[in-house]
Amino acid sequence: MVKRQAYNTAVRAVQRAFCIAVMVIAGWALAGQPAHAASDFIIKDYDIQMQINEDDTYQITETVDVHFTAPSHGIYRVIPTRTVLLRDDQKSYFYGKVKDFKMLSGQPVDETKGEDGWYFKIGDPDRYEAEDTIYQYSYIFDMGGDHLKGADEVYYNMVGTSWETPSIEHVTFRIAFPKDIDMDRVGIKTGYDVPVPFQSDGKRVITGETTENVLGGLTIRAVLPEGYFTKQASGTHLLFYLLAAVLLAMTGFGAVLWRKYGRDPQIVETEEFYPPEGLSPAEVAYLDEGVVTRGQIASLLLTLADKGYLKIVEKVTVQGLRKNKTKTEYEIVRLKEYDGDSEDERLFMEGLFDEESTGVVKEEELKNSFYETLDDIQTRIQSRFEGRLYDDRANTVSLILRMLGILGMIALFIISKALNGSPFIVGNGDTLIYLAFYVMEIALPIAGFWGLSNWINSPKKKVTSLIGGLIGNGLLIGAGFGIAVLYDTCMYDQIVPYLIGMAAVFLLNLMAALCEKRSEEYSALLGKIRGYKNFLKVAEKDRMEMLAEKDPDYFYRNLAFAFALGVTAVYAKRFASMATKAPDWYDSPAIMTGSVFNAASVTGSMDSMMSSVSRTMSSAPSGRGRGGGGSFSGGGGGGSW
Repeated sequence: MVKRQAYNTAVRAVQRAFCIAVMVIAGWALAGQPAHAASDFIIKDYDIQMQINEDDTYQITETVDVHFTAPSHGIYRVIPTRTVLLRDDQKSYFYGKVKDFKMLSGQPVDETKGEDGWYFKIGDPDRYEAEDTIYQYSYIFDMGGDHLKGADEVYYNMVGTSWETPSIEHVTFRIAFPKDIDMDRVGIKTGYDVPVPFQSDGKRVITGETTENVLGGLTIRAVLPEGYFTKQASGTHLLFYLLAAVLLAMTGFGAVLWRKYGRDPQIVETEEFYPPEGLSPAEVAYLDEGVVTRGQIASLLLTLADKGYLKIVEKVTVQGLRKNKTKTEYEIVRLKEYDGDSEDERLFMEGLFDEESTGVVKEEELKNSFYETLDDIQTRIQSRFEGRLYDDRANTVSLILRMLGILGMIALFIISKALNGSPFIVGNGDTLIYLAFYVMEIALPIAGFWGLSNWINSPKKKVTSLIGGLIGNGLLIGAGFGIAVLYDTCMYDQIVPYLIGMAAVFLLNLMAALCEKRSEEYSALLGKIRGYKNFLKVAEKDRMEMLAEKDPDYFYRNLAFAFALGVTAVYAKRFASMATKAPDWYDSPAIMTGSVFNAASVTGSMDSMMSSVSRTMSSAPSGRGRGGGGSFSGGGGGGSW
């Protein structure tokens, strides 16, 4: 069965991998491509024959008379399909389609489908074209139906804005409509807002020519009666909402499963004066919070000292010419070889004193090295409780809901791409880049949803965990959504339904997190641990006096647990009065004030010592630590090669 630890390990691995991937691939993509220089040709004549069909598709034949000013193999024609229409206070964002591209003038052509359109490389790489060459080709441009609300329209760049030529000298055009139109509602302009006159041949055909500068585009717009075209653009929202409804229904199903299999047993806090028998401070910390840090494992130092294996020596030296500065250093002295039965304590001792050790180790000698021992113990603690903390059946339900969330995110991606018409696979050498971004569009939000849902479900939402739990996972989700918008998986009019779909996927992950059920054994242990922790924080005076009489060493014996549980300060303040003498294992100038034992001073000194030593023990070398009007339809342009 899949365990909760595997969940969290997978989440952290995915988050790290994709954060790195975002930076690497984004840097690669944003580095940009070198700009094309103006091609070595001019267009003497550019003729457009355009037949508009009742289904809002355009049959187009272009004849381009080219004069080359340098040897060239041919030209390339770029026909954009990513469309942004801004008119009449309406915006439309969609992809058109290019179909049946044919060369009528006999030259060979190489087709490549890109993210923003089609690239047609016309010519023979083994020979140069004549100085004056005519290119004629035809294609069908499919708008995907009419996109204007309240009317139908033809809105098309007959000459695009990206021809890489210094001049298009003369343009002629003929546009035929399938039914009668109102010629007063037809306009043709250059991209520089210069009207171009045209003539009508009856009520269905317009013709014209111009010698105006059309490098900024030549656009026709005809406003037609509503229903003029037989095909209207399909709505892009219904499937989103249907998917969201399905995901929400799955979430409801998850709620049913949670009530049946996933509800945690009630944690009953019992009054405990001691930690659960057989558990080390590090294990108690792990069970309390679900994780254990290197610093918490370092509490084994106090346990070993209390058991008589170690002695800690505090040395204060005076520094500076005026002798007004002091430096505190610590040494750990081995009193005897370890002969106990705790694997963690044995490893801790071996990490402190190797075979060649003299039996004395200075604090600074542990820097950037002892962390390996702490990490080894950390792994062993996690493995020790593997399969004991969470219910296998509930975790299986949780995994199923997680997988449904992944499938939901994939479905959201596919529906978005299919509805807006953007290509799934692009050519032109960019395929791997786009595939990498597509993966991130799905995986980054999933990793964020997974981590965020676990954080919300965690009982230990500390302020310090906001960065990793809330902000960090939120950034992953935002990066995935940002890439989806940037790479047209989610176009602008799809943003709201897309976000609703993402919210449904998150709720499914949240329900999966709720279904991770604690075992009966774990719940019972938590009740004892939290009862014990609460006693350390709020013990009444009569209870402390009773313990002091019964167990004079209670204060030092439980100090390691207080440190591991993060309640050292309040514990020392409340229980210091129980310490009537100094521990045999701690040698410090603060122990005595004159001839009087100073309990407050020694507890403060020991707290400073543990903070310093645990920080040094946990230190690791860098990198070894553990613990993301506009352009019109049609048009485009081209260049020579």
